[in-house]
Amino acid sequence: LSQFEFGYLMELAARLAVPVLWTIAALCALLLIKRWLRLEPWVFIGLAVVAWLQWQPQSDQNANQLALNLPITESADLPPPDQWLEQFLAEESTRQVSLQLNGGPPFDLMVLQLCSISNDDLVLTGLDTHPLWARFQWRFSHFNSAASYSGPAAIRLLRGPCGQPSHNDLYDPVPGSCLLYSTLAQSGYRPHLLLNHDGKFGGFLNAVRGNGLAVRAEPTRGVQPVMHQFDGSPVWPDGELLAGWWAHRQRSVAEPVALFYNSVSLHDGNRLLDQPRRDSSETYAQRQKSLLDDLNDFLKTVENSGRATVIVVVAEHGSGLRGDAHQIAGMREIPTPEITQVPAMVFASGLPLSHEAAITIDQATSYLALSELIQRLLRHDYDREPLDPEAVARDLPSTTAVSENAGIAVIDYAGEPLFRDGSGRWKRLNTGDAD
Repeated sequence: LSQFEFGYLMELAARLAVPVLWTIAALCALLLIKRWLRLEPWVFIGLAVVAWLQWQPQSDQNANQLALNLPITESADLPPPDQWLEQFLAEESTRQVSLQLNGGPPFDLMVLQLCSISNDDLVLTGLDTHPLWARFQWRFSHFNSAASYSGPAAIRLLRGPCGQPSHNDLYDPVPGSCLLYSTLAQSGYRPHLLLNHDGKFGGFLNAVRGNGLAVRAEPTRGVQPVMHQFDGSPVWPDGELLAGWWAHRQRSVAEPVALFYNSVSLHDGNRLLDQPRRDSSETYAQRQKSLLDDLNDFLKTVENSGRATVIVVVAEHGSGLRGDAHQIAGMREIPTPEITQVPAMVFASGLPLSHEAAITIDQATSYLALSELIQRLLRHDYDREPLDPEAVARDLPSTTAVSENAGIAVIDYAGEPLFRDGSGRWKRLNTGDAD
């Protein structure tokens, strides 16, 4: 909080003030109504209705306990949530995708990671039908980022070849085979790092470099910033940065490259330089459209170049644009599905495909499936036969939706969303609107 700009602190204070003002207004209304109407019968009726709803029998004992937010006991089908989570993490620790290549890299690879955009955010802005989405051959419809903050999300992506670790384990060393860009470098790729921000907040740049990308960040090449982050640091325009980097790449005859690009253009608290008086929540939809337009233009540019290229677009987490019963809009302490179910898709250009296709991968997935899909694209023999898009997407590894922050977890417990709060107590997750 000490690094937030004063304007962003005031914006957050205003969001907190709204429910307080509504409460005061409701109390004032009750005091006025009380002059003409006896409230006791209505209070009694309300209590009776609540008691009746609580009393209603449930066919499943677990469901009844969830509805009452009581501790969940072990059933014949499922262990208690703590044990269930331990089993999940133990199974994930055994899973791994090998990205080692037999020959040279067949294409340039770019991974574009976007901050603060979830599937729910896209529905709210109406940009879930943006033309960009139609460009990808493979799209994950139930991709879980497993985190709601940038640093952990980036680490999870960079460690994608291995199964999902706990939040605490993200900061422990891992074998080189778990590091996406280290493995790519061993296979002949030259890693590149490009950010549209300085990477200082939260030690983001250090976290990236410490997970297999120990290279210097590419220069902004004279591009001017278009907004300030919540801490006052500059944010450069995505379209100009990517276009400049690509133009430089086109002039190079070096070995295939593997780019990691990170964008914070949609982060809560960002202020457009040409609209400094508008709050970040007011400009979010505008900034989202600008980002999607920039990416759409960039994919067109890459496609028109004819160079064999694969572009992976995946979000870190959502913006929490809607807010819910547990946290105000913009707050992401509880990694709810509305925050962690994010867009993830893959675009292939300049590669021989057996046919054009737009394939939706519907099962619950995370970074392991994304790494597996990249591995299949890397290992295909394009000289022998064209790539079959359906075969690439077939039987990708599924991952049950589990998301964590420090001390907080959200799990899909037999179809019931549960979260564990800081005290270690499991509760049913209520993702109804905050208002």
